[in-house]
Amino acid sequence: MTSSDSQSEQKDSGDDIPTEPLNTTQEPTTKIKSNLTSKFLCISKYSNDTTSVITIGSTPLGWDFFLQMSIPLSLFCYIIFVVNILATRIFSEKERLIIRVVFNFFAGMSLFCYLRTTFTSPGYLPPEWKLDEYRHKSAVVDFPLTPQEHFHAKHRPRPPRSRYSKKYHVVALKADHICYIVGNMIGFRNYKFFLLVLFYFDLSSILSTIILSFAIIKSENTFDRISAYVAISICCFFFIFLTRLILRHTRFVFKNLTTIENYHEKKDKGTRKETPNIYDLGKWKNTQQVFGKNPLFWCLPVRYGIKGDGYTFKTNTSEPNDDIELDEL
Repeated sequence: MTSSDSQSEQKDSGDDIPTEPLNTTQEPTTKIKSNLTSKFLCISKYSNDTTSVITIGSTPLGWDFFLQMSIPLSLFCYIIFVVNILATRIFSEKERLIIRVVFNFFAGMSLFCYLRTTFTSPGYLPPEWKLDEYRHKSAVVDFPLTPQEHFHAKHRPRPPRSRYSKKYHVVALKADHICYIVGNMIGFRNYKFFLLVLFYFDLSSILSTIILSFAIIKSENTFDRISAYVAISICCFFFIFLTRLILRHTRFVFKNLTTIENYHEKKDKGTRKETPNIYDLGKWKNTQQVFGKNPLFWCLPVRYGIKGDGYTFKTNTSEPNDDIELDEL
């Protein structure tokens, strides 16, 4: 990259990024993290023989994401409200109990997985990462990088399957995509939670449609019927949109691909750049890499049993893939 290109990109990004590379010989002495606020505020302390600096950086995904997140959440909360209200007014006591227990369980799981996806980082490459030292070590951090670290991250080697986002200036491990619906980047640490969001929201939409259809048949109140029709319309939209995503990402899981890798695979198909997928270990092992080895925990928003550190990945070749990557997201 030429100096003119670097200056142009710095100007476009609007960040005051230093032109000097980061001194990677510094070792972090303190990393203060909060499970709930680390997405919006990051505090890290670095020290050397002469200085001690505390840097505070903002989230790579700004507050405008909350406006985009509020739309699907508001629609889903409306569905929950209508189902519970109509269950109270129309159905018998026994039917009402079954609806509240079953439907509210899946609706609650949908919201919980949504929050887990939003407030779990994909795993950012720490600024002190060195290819040789961290090649077989887990050093995932939960917060974005500071402006100086951004500049350094863009111009250094990175682990396989990681990507640098030139829009948000972060390096995400096993980067999949930027999801505007959940307001977060999807990657190594929160990909399972993202898939569970799709599954539980889709299942809740199906259950809502069934319950509201019976409510329309039984109800004689015009307002109740209109509310049910509106909720069913929203459920149908969710079902079509989410089912399409589920089928797409199921194929990615079975083939051990990310959304970015699938894009490059399609782009390079039939050309000289076409390369075999070295991460495809078979459907069962590929699924275990995402959901964990114990199928009993696959539907739970926990990372129990998930192996790996986000830096190295098993391949179908004789050696693990330690090649560096310089692609951008």
